[in-house]
Amino acid sequence: MQAFEILEREGVVPSEQLPDLRRMLRFRNLVAHDCLRRDDVVIGEIALERLGDFSAFVRAVRAKLQS
Repeated sequence: MQAFEILEREGVVPSEQLPDLRRMLRFRNLVAHDCLRRDDVVIGEIALERLGDFSAFVRAVRAKLQS
């Protein structure tokens, strides 16, 4: 999770986005380590429900790169 704190400190992502980024990382870890037992329906629902978090992260990084 330190990577997100570094990105926040360097002004790449806003601090209010950190909770969402942490949730994204935890979700990724659950999927990668098979903690969700590959329930594709649940994984798909969570991914679609929180897709805006990923889009916001991409927008923040893109804006920083373009500045």
